[in-house]
Amino acid sequence: MDIGSDLRVEQLLSAMTALAEGRFDAPLATSEAGDDLDRVVLGFRQLRDALAFRESGMRQTEQLSVLLQEVNSQLSASRQQLARLADQDPLTDLANRRAFLAHPERRIAVSRGGGEPFALLYLDLDGFKPINDKHGHRAGDAVLQGVALALRESLRGVDVPARVGGDEFAAVLEGARAGSLESLGARVLARVARPLVFEGAELSVGASVGIVVHNGGDEDADALLERADQAMYAAKTAGGGRAELDLVRSRSA
Repeated sequence: MDIGSDLRVEQLLSAMTALAEGRFDAPLATSEAGDDLDRVVLGFRQLRDALAFRESGMRQTEQLSVLLQEVNSQLSASRQQLARLADQDPLTDLANRRAFLAHPERRIAVSRGGGEPFALLYLDLDGFKPINDKHGHRAGDAVLQGVALALRESLRGVDVPARVGGDEFAAVLEGARAGSLESLGARVLARVARPLVFEGAELSVGASVGIVVHNGGDEDADALLERADQAMYAAKTAGGGRAELDLVRSRSA
């Protein structure tokens, strides 16, 4: 075997060693002789190229798998965000009306099953429209956000507040003792009435509040909310800035 052949054999052996190590870029030349060694080199090159293609496909598959995992993770996070947005008032971050109604429905089922009664609070702002008219909607939005904060601070951790309309709010209140509901209503009114400073202007609103008690009867969430709205309207008709309690359906506490 001549020197050229020896070199090609060494090159082939080196390429085989490299392939065993997972490397596909070792130089591998053929001569113009077209002899048996060239045919072996060509055969090995075809095998190497096939393995390299397969290896590349495997890497692409792994990369695709990682990419799909990332996409699925992003989709899951997006679904969670969409679900949260569907249940959340975007301005105040409180529950919206649709999400809120699920809470009294669940609580009604518990109450009907012999659980403790609960109450529902309905709040409508007094003097909100003049703020929008005089200071603009950005000021009105700031007031609504302030009311949401007031509810979070004045209600208990077990209570569930929500924004159910333009300047209307509601909350599911655990427990139905008249004394505690009266003091809670007074606390909410006092907290909502605190002035808010917005761009140098002091903004103040009041509220009319209706509080009703569910006692395990046939009343559903919509009917309970309607009764709370009526109690709130009675408070507003009486001059506003007060809480009207409807305890007619309350069990003894």
